[in-house]
Amino acid sequence: MVLSKSEKTKLVILEAAAQVLSKQADATLNDIAEAASVGRATLHRHFSSREDLIKSLALKAIDDVQDIARPAIEDAASSKEALANLVEVLVPLGHKYRFLATDPISYSDPEVSAKYNQHLTRLSDLAMGLKAENEIADDIPIAWVVAVIDALIYAAWFTLEDGYIAKRDAAPLAIRSILGGLR
Repeated sequence: MVLSKSEKTKLVILEAAAQVLSKQADATLNDIAEAASVGRATLHRHFSSREDLIKSLALKAIDDVQDIARPAIEDAASSKEALANLVEVLVPLGHKYRFLATDPISYSDPEVSAKYNQHLTRLSDLAMGLKAENEIADDIPIAWVVAVIDALIYAAWFTLEDGYIAKRDAAPLAIRSILGGLR
């Protein structure tokens, strides 16, 4: 797919926003425009407000997660392998998107919520597979399994980025916690 100049500029702004906001959640639009090497007018041609930019970034983050998660899950021989693959590919995204976990715009917008619910549905399917393989106890509700998987991915993002655990340990610790805690 060939992108237009406008689409490329929008992606550059979104990438810059992710980098800037991951380091400084209260960064201004001027900070983001500067990091993207565009003028504020160019930024505003693509995003009418900070809220619009955050919403677009949240939607892009969910798309990125789904694009990475899909093959990680679908190419696995078992649900346990799918879980391991999923966590392995999602943990490295933390440095880029973890700030969205605490930004009210990113989880209060109906469009973002609807798209995020698609991700949760995929996790729900994975959880049912884990139950079918006896990796998760039968008496644990699927909603709880999904919440635990999601929360431990976030926990890996935050502890890794805050320097509390080594990069190589983040995914294995999350997987061990998920499977060990839910058996």
